[in-house]
Order: sequence, then C-alpha cells, then structure tokens
Amino acid sequence: MKTSFQDSLHPTSSPTFFLYANTPVLRWGDSYFSQYRNFIDFLSALASRNKNFRLSVPCRSEKCGVSLAELIAIELPPGTQELCYYRSMKSAPVASFLNAVRLRKEVRSCMRHSRVTIAGPGPNSFLFWMSFLVPRNVRFAFFIRGDTLKTVQSIYQGSLLNVGATSLVKLFKARIRQLLREKRAIVFVFGDQLGAEYRFANRSVFSIYPLLDDSFVRTDARPGIPNNGPLKVLFVGRLSKEKNVFNLIKACSVANSESRPFKLSIVGSGSLDGVLRKQIQSAGIGHWVSLLGHVAQSQQLLKIYDKHHLLCLPSRTEGTPRVVVEAFARGMPVLATRVGSLPDLFPSNVKFIEDYSATSILETMMWADNNRAVVSAMGLAGQKKIRRFLINENVSIVDKILRRGES
Repeated sequence: MKTSFQDSLHPTSSPTFFLYANTPVLRWGDSYFSQYRNFIDFLSALASRNKNFRLSVPCRSEKCGVSLAELIAIELPPGTQELCYYRSMKSAPVASFLNAVRLRKEVRSCMRHSRVTIAGPGPNSFLFWMSFLVPRNVRFAFFIRGDTLKTVQSIYQGSLLNVGATSLVKLFKARIRQLLREKRAIVFVFGDQLGAEYRFANRSVFSIYPLLDDSFVRTDARPGIPNNGPLKVLFVGRLSKEKNVFNLIKACSVANSESRPFKLSIVGSGSLDGVLRKQIQSAGIGHWVSLLGHVAQSQQLLKIYDKHHLLCLPSRTEGTPRVVVEAFARGMPVLATRVGSLPDLFPSNVKFIEDYSATSILETMMWADNNRAVVSAMGLAGQKKIRRFLINENVSIVDKILRRGES
C-alpha cells in the first residue's frame, strides 16, 4: 500500500515546521534589512500565521558596519532565529553545514512531542545537509524557485569552479528526488515547468506563485503608450551574464544608428556594471542608455515602472521572473525571451523574443514600436492575471498543503 507524506509522519498532536530562508539579512537594532525580498517575505508571512512555524535566517548584526542605502526594510516575525551569515554562493555550503548542525539540536528536541517538517529553498546545501543529520521520520518541503543548474552554469562559465559548482547542484537535486521516492518530502515549484523532473512523484509536487506583495499592484488605469516619441524601455535585474544585458545594449546601439532609437533604463547592480558602462561609452549611446544602479523595491521603483513604456527581459535562463510579474502588476507590457515558466504562464501576454541575439531583441523592439496600441493592451491583459501571484494568496495554499501533508 502506498504511503503518503502525511501517513509517514511521526504520529503526534501538533506539527512543528522549521522554515529556512537562504536570503542573508542584516539586523540593525530591532530592524532587519535585505538586498532581496520575495522569498523571505513569503516565508515570513507563512511563519507569522501560526506559532508552530519557526523561521531561521542567515544574519549579521549592525557591528559589521554596512550601509543601509541599498537595502530593503523587511518584517520578520517574533522569534526568528539568526543563523550563520554568508556572503556568496562559494561560502554557502560551509555556512549551511554549520547552520544545519545548529538547527539539528532544536529539531531533535521538538521531536519528543511533535512531528517535524523542515522547509526551505532547493536545490540548496542547507536542506541537503539536514536530510542526513536528522532522523528519518523528519520530513522536508522544498521550494524550487528557478533552474539552479542553468543559473550556476552561467555564473561560473569559463571558471575553474564551474565543474565543482554544477556537480554540487546535481547532487542536491538527486537528493530531492531520492527523498520524494522515499515519501519523505514534498516539493513546491514556482510555476508548472520547474516541476517536470519531479513529476514521477506527482502527488507530492505543487505549483505556487508567491512573487508579489499586494502593495505593488496598480489600482488606477495605466495610460497607453503615446503614438509619438521614442519608446522608453526598462530592464530590471542582476547585472550578470545570464541576463544578456550586453545584447540589449547592442540592440539599442543599432537602433540609434538606424535612426529608430529607443531609450533604455537599466535598474540593477552586479559584477558586470563596469563592463557595461564601457560598452555604453564606446558605442556613444550615453544619451540613450541610463544605468540607474540598485533600486530598492519601494515607491521609487514603482515610479520607475510607471515612467517607462515596456519591460524587456532578454535573459538566457530564468525560473519564474519576478520582474515580469511586477511589470504586469503595474499594467506594463513585457518583451522577453522564452525562458523558465514564462511561455506557460503568459502565452499570450508576453511578446516573445525569438532568440538571445541583439538582432532578435531589436526586431521585437521595432515590432513593439510599430504596434503600440497592441502592446499596451497586452500589458493590461497581463495585469488581470496578477492575483494568483500575490504572496498572501499563496501563503494560504502552502499552509493548507503543509498541514495536511499531501492532497
């Protein structure tokens, strides 16, 4: 007889859920700050629903002397546990092991009177270590937010660390599949497409979309794109190779040389910042391209979305891109490559770029320029789908699934 996730839990009166957010945070007094949100917002909202949910985060204190200028204020529930902080993917495995050892003691203590589930992002070194450190009747819930393997391959392309980093990710993914086969885990994927390789355990794989806070949704009507003047194009994201910003800037340069210019604003920071500045300077398009740097997810970012006509995401790899959902929340049209779950989630709302080349990006941009009314309507149609991406909506779904074990 098949054993369900719920059936295999250690019988007890009330469950305890340990939630691990791998988003490093800074504590300044009694307040917390982070460079990113979304996932930590989601787990914080989940942990706030019930005392049986316990949130743990990698954290460093104000003694580290970090400027708060580029950080976002976040709300964490009372009792949030501060674990070992790490700065990069390179240091994550060691820090995660130390955090796993520390949390193991609390898990064992709780198991005396409660069945325990440990939840967090995957594939991730923290849950990998935990799966070996705790007894077999502890269960796991993985939140898979993107194609980690493709992301790591892109980040370490040409690096001596590439083989080691990708091998670790493959090992972490294999462990998730093994736990699913043993009925010791359930998986939440951000979008249907990410769950394809785990569908052999279909009853334990659930699609969710906790990408957006309610405050991001525009409540008034967004004006259409004007019939005259250059398009105002926005890119929001990390300045790294997989985001393909090089070819977006090249497309802008070619458009300018062909007297079909568009204005491009780039929001984000990253390792390629200096290289991109040199590219803009050498192409002589400083008048048309603006590097705005990191902008916190605040009213300032909302104003930037509202001042531009469309969002362009020419990435080579993505999961379920938050920026696309943010744009639609503002009623903003989107041009993007066919990456991650976008073709499944927005088949008729996104204007897709055929490939990653500057030529394809430019061709799609010119199409948008010639079809402004159609493009505006696509943005408004995308806005009607936003409700399913709100964090609070998805918190309710995940809470019910975790409590019942498996549908």
